[in-house]
Order: sequence, then structure tokens, then C-alpha cells
Amino acid sequence: MLFIVIFVRRDNILEDTIKQFEYIAHKDIIKNSKVEFVKEPGVDAGGLKKEWLTLLAKELFDTRNGLFQLSPNTRTIHPHPLSIIQPDALTYFNLAGFIVGLAIKEGIPINVSFSKSFLKLIMGNKQRFSSRLILNFFRYSTKYE
Repeated sequence: MLFIVIFVRRDNILEDTIKQFEYIAHKDIIKNSKVEFVKEPGVDAGGLKKEWLTLLAKELFDTRNGLFQLSPNTRTIHPHPLSIIQPDALTYFNLAGFIVGLAIKEGIPINVSFSKSFLKLIMGNKQRFSSRLILNFFRYSTKYE
């Protein structure tokens, strides 16, 4: 079986992943992919993919990036209302949805706690607000089959 190999640098994991996702079909990443960290020996028998997902999620969901903000309870996050003005915000939200979906499929826990209102929105419950950007966030989380 052929594998898609995702090459990333630890110090540039988010940008490297975004660049490679432009050229690789998401279905190929889900079905048969391996991860290699540049200039680090290692064979991906599942551990490198787990480490990649964990490190990527940590950086992607970091509130300092401006895509997400802490909820009033400061234990959960939701999309930042001004994130739409960031260049390529939709690309990053699509990646976030894909990463969450892939982590669920692979059974890899990632340390992300979404606010209750955001989870309700994702699950399709009606909210007082709606945003195409937020809904697009989980576009790939339901397409991992």
C-alpha cells in the first residue's frame, strides 16, 4: 500500500501542514498517511502521527493566534468574532475541522475544549447567531470516512 507522507518541521508545524494540505486530497490523508518530522529519524507506526496531531492542535487552537478566544469561563474556547478579518482564516478553520475529525477517527486525544454554545452550533442546534465561517470550521470533521 502506498502512503502519503506529510513532512513537517516542529518549529513551523502549522504553516508546513497548511502548505502540504493544498496539494493533498483530505481523503488520502485520512486513509493512508504517515508523518515525518524534517531532520529527525523515525518511522511512523502511529506515534509520529499522534505527535503531529497533538502539536498541530496545540498551535492551531492557541488563543494567541487570534482564531479562537477563551469563553467567559476561561476553560473552553470558541472562534474569535474578529477572526474573519485575518488572512486565510477560512483555510485555518477548515484545517481545524479536519484535524478534529482525524483525531476522532484515529482515536487520538487532543487537548481542546470547545464552549457549550459552539458545540451546540456544530451539532446543528439553533443559536441566536450563525456564521458561515464557523459552520465551515467542521466541514471536514464529518467527512472522514
